[in-house]
Amino acid sequence: MKSKKIKGTKSIQSKGLGDTIEKITKATGIHKVVTNVSQLINRDCGCNKRKEKLNKKFPYKTPNDEINIDDMIKHQLETDLAILKGSKIMYGKDKKEI
Repeated sequence: MKSKKIKGTKSIQSKGLGDTIEKITKATGIHKVVTNVSQLINRDCGCNKRKEKLNKKFPYKTPNDEINIDDMIKHQLETDLAILKGSKIMYGKDKKEI
């Protein structure tokens, strides 16, 4: 997926939701207003922390993401075993229930 250039932003592929929100706020002028207000009140706006948290919680997959075959096989075996046992099926790093 190609990333489109938004006026006032660098043409860098977003890592996650935080990067996308940053691009939108820069393109709309919100980022500049927040930065100016933050400087006036001498307080950090927290934008970078928020961006990193959102990127971590809602990352985008890229074509360069590595697929770990061993993990895929292990997950499939666990899923098959759970079905046979009638257990709840869990998936992903956070072990969410299907």
